[in-house]
Amino acid sequence: SLTAQFKDDAVQLFWQTGAESDVRGFLVERMDKSSDSTRTVAMIPPQRTGAYSLIDREVQRGVTYTYRLSAVNAAARAAEIGAIAIRTPLPRTILLAQNYPNPFNPNTTIHYILPAAQSVVLALYDVNGKHVRLLADGQQEAGEHSVTWDGKDDAGHQLPSGLYVCRLTGAGESLSKKMTLLK
Repeated sequence: SLTAQFKDDAVQLFWQTGAESDVRGFLVERMDKSSDSTRTVAMIPPQRTGAYSLIDREVQRGVTYTYRLSAVNAAARAAEIGAIAIRTPLPRTILLAQNYPNPFNPNTTIHYILPAAQSVVLALYDVNGKHVRLLADGQQEAGEHSVTWDGKDDAGHQLPSGLYVCRLTGAGESLSKKMTLLK
C-alpha cells in the first residue's frame, strides 16, 4: 500500500508491507515528466514493523512526480511493488528559482512558476541596472516554465564575465535573483 501527500513543501510517501523475506531494502525512484528524468531518492533498509515513510524535500511546486517503489533482494534484483503519481500544488504567488548552474559558462537555465495564467516579463540587467536581455514578455499559462540564457545581450553580443540580475515581473509582483557569468 503506497500513498503520497504534499505537506510543508515536501512529498511524503508511506507504505506498509506484510512479509519481508529475502528483502535487503526498498528502492524509491522519482520520475519527473517535465524533465523526463529518473532519480533514485533513497534505499530504505527493512523495518521490523513493516511500516515505512520517506520525505522528499527536493521537489518543486506545480510539477507532477511519479514515485516507483521496488523491493531489492539479496541478489540485488529489484521487483517493482508499486508506483504513485502526485502533482504538487501551484504556489499562491509567482516563484523564481535560482538559475542553474550558477556561476555559469556559457549557458544557464532559469526556472519560474506562475500560480495562474498571466502576463510576465523576464528580463536581465547588469550590476548597474542597465537592461541587457529580454527573455520573456507576454501571456503565459499557470505552471512551471524555464528559459535558457546563453550569456548574450538582446543584440546577440556575448557579455563579459560578471554579476547579472534576473527579474521576473507578473501580476503586480517582482522577484529578482543574482547570477554570475564566468568565462
